[in-house]
Amino acid sequence: MKVLKVSLTEVLLTIAICLLVSCYVTPAEAVPLSNTEISWAQFESIADINNPVTDALEGFFDFEIAGVNFFFPDGSVYSQVFPGIGSAEGLNVYVYQFQVFPGSDVSLTEVSFEFPVNPANFPVKIDGEDVTSFWVNESDPGIGIGPGASVAPDEVAWDNGVLKFTLNLNALQGDISFIIGVFAPKNMPPEETITKLGTDPADASPIILSTVYMPTPEPSFVVCLGLGIFACLIRGRRSLSGFKGRRRE
Repeated sequence: MKVLKVSLTEVLLTIAICLLVSCYVTPAEAVPLSNTEISWAQFESIADINNPVTDALEGFFDFEIAGVNFFFPDGSVYSQVFPGIGSAEGLNVYVYQFQVFPGSDVSLTEVSFEFPVNPANFPVKIDGEDVTSFWVNESDPGIGIGPGASVAPDEVAWDNGVLKFTLNLNALQGDISFIIGVFAPKNMPPEETITKLGTDPADASPIILSTVYMPTPEPSFVVCLGLGIFACLIRGRRSLSGFKGRRRE
């Protein structure tokens, strides 16, 4: 059996890298994002809407109350990813929109889903302001669910790998949110993840939940954070093998 030999320098360096990555990706508490209002023209200056990275992802959600489903479905969700341009060059722009149908069983109060990287680490300058999340003040954008958008998010935050939108979409009015967006690196390809929805009434039970796009973490992040320090040591040993000072038998 061949025994893996690792020098103290390699051990300390690899641990330092893993700790740095862990701190960078997963802070101890929720991070509020800027939740900046922008115009459609400003949005077009940072997102290439004519060459989307993904197709539009559209789906429905449905809830029941005390085992009874009065209205089906209760609302819809839109998600898409566009390449960043201008001050967002090198990033992807992730956009989302939510709708509650008139007369549905529930109002929508929160949307959350997995988002492995913290958008606060990728601010984009828009008219001199650092923007980490935004909503587009346009009732009839050229993308998304369609005309009638009227509700801005109250808060957008990133909490230990989860992106959260706090908003109030009223079932009596059939509200539609404005387009909401954040940024992530281009080298993290989008993939689908399921949403978690907060409702009023809070005890409504989900029957159908939609999926939206999130960035996939880079392999090194998965190794470090998913498999722990031991996996990092093995990976670090392999990556550093080209720099060893002398041959070890």
